[in-house]
Amino acid sequence: MSGRRTIMYSAILLLPDQKGGFIEVRDPLYTPFPTPVIGELVEIVHPEGYPEKARIPYPVFRAMMYGALGYAFVMIGLEITGLG
Repeated sequence: MSGRRTIMYSAILLLPDQKGGFIEVRDPLYTPFPTPVIGELVEIVHPEGYPEKARIPYPVFRAMMYGALGYAFVMIGLEITGLG
């Protein structure tokens, strides 16, 4: 029996730097399909003066993640204190 394997993709972006080279930015989010496609323009953010800290913003994903974590902490806190 062989298990079915799913290939997961993570974007690797190349940004031009001040020296004529490139800075490689790896997306920490893995998906089962290649996205963005090669040649697609993608918005990135980084602290001013630190392009090596560039990342792809995921505002909806981050909001959902922090909301779920907040909900879990509140429920655990209510359960521990006996108020839930």
